[in-house]
Amino acid sequence: YMTTIGDSAFQSSNLIEITIPLSVESIGEFTFNKCESLTQIIVEEGNAIYSSSEGILFDKSKEILIQYPIGKIQQSYAIPDNTKILLESSFQYSSLQSITFPDTIEEIQNNVFSDNSKLNEAKTYADNIKDDLLNGASEASDTLKELADLIDENHDKLCKMIDAQE
Repeated sequence: YMTTIGDSAFQSSNLIEITIPLSVESIGEFTFNKCESLTQIIVEEGNAIYSSSEGILFDKSKEILIQYPIGKIQQSYAIPDNTKILLESSFQYSSLQSITFPDTIEEIQNNVFSDNSKLNEAKTYADNIKDDLLNGASEASDTLKELADLIDENHDKLCKMIDAQE
């Protein structure tokens, strides 16, 4: 049985969908790089190291987003709440136009968003909350304004992490 999928194993292949067997314990770097037709990465139930959600590859705890399939056709994606790390090149070449980040993001590795010509919006869940808090309020209370400032500080931290990618 297979325990390792090597570096660049499927790079530039015409895979449409792949199922990672439960026996796989290691997936190399750039394994799915430039797989333009890949729409789903499914992890067989019972795998001790990896998992998938909506066809996107994560570690078992779903704290590390490993690979968003670049053939997946959708305009926006909200990274799940408990995700902490976006691995190197995880969204490279995707056709996403908008990504929403959870407040739990701690690390964005190199080239996560490189070659994403359509990506034009990066929002945090906090931005949505801030919009909900302040929109329609003719006079926001001091507490709401303080909360909005705190949201802006967290947003600035995320933007610096994204800018460091360029």
